[in-house]
Amino acid sequence: VSVLGAMMLSAQTGLEPGGPLGQAFLIPRWNSREKCNEAQFQIGYKGLYELAMRTGKVAKIEVSEVREHDHFEARRGTNGGLDHRPDWFGDRGAIVGWYAFVRLTDGSEQFAVMNVAQAEAHRDAYAPKKRDGNVYGPWVDNFSEMAEKTVFIKAAKWVPKSKELTSA
Repeated sequence: VSVLGAMMLSAQTGLEPGGPLGQAFLIPRWNSREKCNEAQFQIGYKGLYELAMRTGKVAKIEVSEVREHDHFEARRGTNGGLDHRPDWFGDRGAIVGWYAFVRLTDGSEQFAVMNVAQAEAHRDAYAPKKRDGNVYGPWVDNFSEMAEKTVFIKAAKWVPKSKELTSA
């Protein structure tokens, strides 16, 4: 039943689970009440990108990591904006954060920024955990990619939404 429900959500959003596109996934989750695994539909960052672009109101989406030796400035207010200048050929250092930038077709811009501590706090609050309390899954195997997805979701709160993106 849970697999069928997850596939229905996939059909409603128009995103293909699994496969080379990586738009969505069927993730097994333990249901402690029913004492069994159930399938949960989960949208990947490529699926979120696809749904945002389908609105026709998004001109550009950029999600990137920021490293300690990069020049990075994020400003809010009337002169707000992002300035990220990595030294592509030098030692950029360790990752210190991530940002998501969205430019709409009307010229307006939105962005979100998240540092490593904020990403870790989000992981600790929302990632699946084993009975011993240890996090498992993509937050362990692909921390940076999950942080990129999270910061994109934060930026997407302020982006016009399609019916599919709202239900996602």
